[in-house]
Order: sequence, then structure tokens, then C-alpha cells
Amino acid sequence: MESVASILKKHVGIGLLLTGFFVFNANAALTGSPAMFDFGKLPQTDIGAECFFSLHNTGDKSVEIVSIDPSCDCLIADLQLRKVQSGKSIAFPVFFTFENERGRQDRELLIGYRERGDKKMRFLTLFIQGTITSPIMCEPERIDFGLVALGTCQTGRIEVVTQDAPFSLKPGQQQGQLEATFITDKPALRHEIGIILPADKPGPFSSDIPILTDHPDMPIVFIPCIGTISLPFSVHPKSLSFTRGTALNARITLRSVFNEPFEIRSVESTDPALQLFVHKTENTVEITVQIKPEQTNFANALIRIATDHPMSPIIEIPVRSLNTAHEKGTKP
Repeated sequence: MESVASILKKHVGIGLLLTGFFVFNANAALTGSPAMFDFGKLPQTDIGAECFFSLHNTGDKSVEIVSIDPSCDCLIADLQLRKVQSGKSIAFPVFFTFENERGRQDRELLIGYRERGDKKMRFLTLFIQGTITSPIMCEPERIDFGLVALGTCQTGRIEVVTQDAPFSLKPGQQQGQLEATFITDKPALRHEIGIILPADKPGPFSSDIPILTDHPDMPIVFIPCIGTISLPFSVHPKSLSFTRGTALNARITLRSVFNEPFEIRSVESTDPALQLFVHKTENTVEITVQIKPEQTNFANALIRIATDHPMSPIIEIPVRSLNTAHEKGTKP
């Protein structure tokens, strides 16, 4: 889904946001110049680019700038004066730090402001674009492993390319759990690199793998890698709760994240007061959990699901009984 700022960029360059809804307002009190700052093409060795904007108050009231929100931490706005009088302008620089970025760049700066005597917040969006060139480029720009199953080992491939003189890579590069492999016997204009990911820890990851080269202008190339390591099953909800003295009739869904067939070896509760009914299709299991209202002694229990998957042999789902209806609910 496109961001609001991206939509505004396509249609009008600058947009306003009123509290609760978006509007296109031709009589905006605060305008920016330029609406889009293009720093052109700069080498990565420049470290960053300084972009200059001015804000002009076209209204008949003074304007207070309340917030400045960049689209990433790589943008630093130096705006000292926060009030703009009617008919006046203020200028300020924005520094874009390149870090390990390469290629086409698009960034946004969202400025929140209020007119004097007006409680409604308005927003002005300024845009920064340009291209960061590098003696050595990555094709594609990063390795996206996507969704990776926990316990597997995946290899992503990328090429590092130059239009200068042939260069060589130095072996043995590793960053955390990621390891780079490549052939280094001959200098070349293009090298293919394999990044090995042992998926041994669940969750999203983002890492820049440093690759050493003998290129005089770029001794280190950073290979961006992103992805998510997932458990084999998704469980919803992850816990159940109900008011003591009332009936419980809930459903738990266990699904294979990677659409792989699996077997359920057993489904049990640590409290026999819970009645469990299991319905299984090839990649999904639905468990109906019931308890009668007369079971007033029930406190807490665990539903244990045993599977044939080596990475997730036991799945536990807590069931709690609460004293008041106010506390009742399920955790997503």
C-alpha cells in the first residue's frame, strides 16, 4: 500500500493533513520550496548530501511548527526557528546520511504545524530524491530471503559489479549468523556472492554483510540482507480466558505457515474439566475448547498439542479463568 506522502508526491507535491482526515487545500498557510529537492548523482564516498528548503507562510496568521518527522533516521533537519510570521519565510538545511545506501533514493520529511488560534494540526510533506553511485554496485540492491522456515539453511545470491578495473574479493567474511561464500581466484568486473543463512532463531532480521575487496576506492562492500525466520506453525489465539462460573466455547486454529502437511500426535489439557474437540485438514487444525459453567473450581490450565515437526514438537496454549467479566478476553 502506498504511503500518503507518496500519493501526495504523485498528484500535488505538497499535501495537508487535518486531524481525522486528509484534504487537498489550495489555501495552505505553509508552503515549501522546493517541494522536491533532487541532489542528483553523488558518490557513496561523499558520505551524505545537504538539501536546502524554505518554508513560506502565505496566510494572514503566524504559524508554529510543532513537529518534524523524517521518513528514516538518515535524515537530520536543522530547523532552529519554529515560528513563521505572516508573509515571512525561513530557510533550513536537511542532511541526508548515505550510510550503506546505494542506487535510487526517495525520502520524505513531514512537517506538522498549527496556525495561531487554530487547534487543528496540519502537515506539509517535502521530498528528497537522488542517486547514490558507488565504484562497486550490488545487483540486485539487496538479498531478500523472504519467509524462511526455522531450522533450515538458505542461500541468497547477489552480484557485485564495477565498470572500473577488475577487482578481487577476500574470503572468510561473516556477520552474525550470515556467512558469505564466493570464488576469489581471479580479478573480475563482476562477482557472484552467496550469503548462507542458518535459520536458527525466529523473528525478522536485517544485516549488512561486509565484503572486503582490493578495489582502491571501495575496500569494503556492504551486502544488505533482510528476511523473517518463522516457526512452522501459526496459532490463533495464543491464549484463552473466560469469566469463572460461565461457559467457555472457544476455537483455536493451528496452521502450517509454509502449507506443509503435518501430523497431530495428541491434544491434551492439564485440567480434565476442559473438553477438547479436534478437527484436522491437511495443513490446518481447529480445536474447539469447551467448559461447563458449573465447573467453578477451574483455575488455570494448559492445552498441549504434540506434533510430528522436529522444530515445534510441543505447542502450549494457556487457559485462564478470571474473577470478573471486566478482565475477560483473549490475547491475539
